[in-house]
Formats: sequence, structure tokens, C-alpha cells
Amino acid sequence: MEFVKFENIKNLSEKSIDKMYKKHYNNGLYTLFKRIGIDKEFVKAHGVYVYDRDGNEYIDFLGGFGALNLGHNNTQIIEAIQEVKDRPNMLQVSKNTYAAVLSNNISYLTNREMKYCFFTNSGTEAVEEAIKISLLYNKEGNIIYFSNAYHGKTMGSISALGSKIKENYQPLLYNFIEVPYNNIEKFKEAVENVDIVAVLVEPIQAEGGIVVPSKDFLNEVRKICDKKDIILIFDEVQTGLGRCGAMFCYEKFGVVPDIMCLAKSLSGGVIPIGCIAVEEILWKDTYGKVKNAKLPSSTFGGNTLACAAGIKTLSILKEEELYKRAENLGNYALKLLINLKNKYTIIKDIRGMGLMLGIRFDNLNGIISDKIMEATMAQIISKLMNEYRIISGYTTNDPSVLRIEPPLIIEKKHIDYLIYALNRILDEENNIFKLGFDSIKNITKNILN
Repeated sequence: MEFVKFENIKNLSEKSIDKMYKKHYNNGLYTLFKRIGIDKEFVKAHGVYVYDRDGNEYIDFLGGFGALNLGHNNTQIIEAIQEVKDRPNMLQVSKNTYAAVLSNNISYLTNREMKYCFFTNSGTEAVEEAIKISLLYNKEGNIIYFSNAYHGKTMGSISALGSKIKENYQPLLYNFIEVPYNNIEKFKEAVENVDIVAVLVEPIQAEGGIVVPSKDFLNEVRKICDKKDIILIFDEVQTGLGRCGAMFCYEKFGVVPDIMCLAKSLSGGVIPIGCIAVEEILWKDTYGKVKNAKLPSSTFGGNTLACAAGIKTLSILKEEELYKRAENLGNYALKLLINLKNKYTIIKDIRGMGLMLGIRFDNLNGIISDKIMEATMAQIISKLMNEYRIISGYTTNDPSVLRIEPPLIIEKKHIDYLIYALNRILDEENNIFKLGFDSIKNITKNILN
């Protein structure tokens, strides 16, 4: 196609968009969507709803993988961005009022436990900064991460990735040690036998399958880190900002990290932003020194538009107490999902906290490979979208888990409808083999079409 002007985009046909997507963007992803039958173009979104070209309304239960805690295109956030449109967005040789206010507000919400902030553009960049601070604090040592962990896709984050995906990106950083999640004995063993500078952990594993650790696991990890002078990093990119029934998930466990990583919904999903919040002594020993003042830098990190969005997002979460809403609706959904599990043997487990929930389907104790499980789960996802107009997905590192991660503004009626849809689907797809067979039929039909 010729060069397309911005004002002409609205006139493009679906065929033209498909052609550009396949030829110039991501042909593999397009093919995957086509095979599953979810190759839709959505043209409008607000709150929990999105709309396709034909005006059909869909309920979003995926929530941008935790980026849309306030729903799509929150009007208050967009208005806040408009209010600062005449200010310099990036001017590195000046103070940024909005970065200062956002830092103060995050510190306030952590009860000043994490007093300082630095802003990045994403969650994976926040993880990188946490790793860099740890190595600046103690230049020699290893970093513990956990099996099935997910922290992003930059090279440092991939080095802490607890799945086989990392094998595509060798060689990785050498000083990362994997320990089984929620296994305090193996953690103690690693700490005793190897010099450890930091521990990187999700308080609840999101992409690992919505895995909630035992009550004492994180408390024990905190005690050992204190004893050994090890930095404890919580990756709260998905669990934070009201998602799990508190402003930050660490509050649910009563464990305060030394560094907390935030991103995704920090701007309500409207504009990219990431953040590390750091406790005072660690900051002053690293980035807080004048000689290190220029080490934390990012061209776009902490820009005015993103920080304005972040300030408004935190205000909405705090004033509307959406974390309490997440806890109440999460408990409501959990009860209905447990009833679903008791009805269908194909469901192996229900897990999660707040509005981060997972339905684990039976993979026959690992006999069914991840690739086959992905194809099998695609059948559920396709049916939810095409027959019930519900947007969903599975967890990256455990494709046997269907994630339920809607905006925190979801209502009971939406949850009831999801349960209704799952009931109807599981009445038809009543065992894992039928689900897999029907998935193959669906993929074959879509390829032939």
C-alpha cells in the first residue's frame, strides 16, 4: 500500500488492515489469531466493554494483563493528560513537578516504607532497574528468581524467566539462580550455599498460573533476607494497584520489600509507565549518592504526560477504594468458580486473590504437553469470544490456566454472565480430549477458510 495519512486510517477496509498486519507487522501473530478464530478488529472501547466493526459489544475479562484496572480509556485520566498538554513533556535539565508529586504519592501509599521512586517506561524496565540497584549495592553476588516466574522480556528479565522460553535467547546473564516457588527449604539451601545479593519474586505468580504462595513463605523469605543482608524485590507489575484486594499485594501478606516494581495500570493503561519504589537506606547507599545521580536515567521515563496519568490513577484507586471492590468481587467470583469446579471434573483447581483469579484445567499431571494444552485452551478462548463475546486468555508460563483479570470496575452481572458462559461451554466440552479434538477441528476449519 501507499503511505497512509493519519486522517485516512478511519476509511481503511478490514482487508487492507489485514494485508498490512500480515506484511509489515506480525504475520505469525496474525496467523495464530486466524487459526484460533479470534482475528477481530475492535474499534471502540470504554470501561469493561470493547466493540468490533459491526458494533457488537464484548466484555473484557483479560484487562490488558492487569494494565486496565480502571477499564478502557478512563475519561478522568485522559482529561488529566489534556490538562498538562502545554507543559514540557521531556526536559531533562529541569525539575518535573508531576514526577515529584507521583513519587510522593506512591511513597505515601506505602506508608513511607518505600520512600523514593524512579520512573521507567514499562514493567520489564522497572525490573532491570531493581536488578541494577541490587548490583550497585553489592557488586558481587547472585540473584535468586523462582520457577515459572515472569518478569518481562528484556535480557535481565529473561534471565529471571522461569520457563523454557528463555532458551531462545542464549546466552543470558550468568548470575541468576532458579529456586522452586513456594519452597522455603530449597530457598534456604540456595542462600546457604551461594552468595546472594537479591531475591526477585512475584508475591502472586501471574503468568506462572495465578499461584498464591503459602501464608508463611514470603514472611520466611523476608526474615532470611534481613539476616543475610539480601535485597528483597517484589515484582508487583500485575499484582499491585488494587488488583489483589489491597493497594499493593505485599500488604495482604504483611511483608514489606526493599524494592517494589510497578507498571501496567500505574497510568490506568492509557500511557506507558513503570516505576521502582525503594526503601530509604538502600536508595541513599546507591542512586541517592550525588556521584550516582546520573545513573538512573531514561529519555521517556518520568515524562509529564505519563506522570499526570499516574497521579490521577492513584487518586481514583484511593478515593473510590477500588481495592476493596476487587476483594469483594473476587470473593464473589471465587465462590462461583469453586461451584463450577465441583460440577466439572475437567477443572483441577481454582486459585487467586482479589480479581486475579485462575481456572486450572486438568492436564493429566503434565502428560499433556504445553503446546497441546495451548491449542486445547484456545478452544475455550475462541468459544468465549465468538459465542459469548467475552475476551479472555491463558497464563503464559502455564497454559492450563484460564486467567480472570478484568478491570476492577467489573460488576456482579458480568461475573454471573462469565459463569453462565463457562457452564454452557463445559457442558459441551466435558473432557480434555473432546476439548482438544474440537480445537483441532476449529483450527483446521479456520485454515481452510
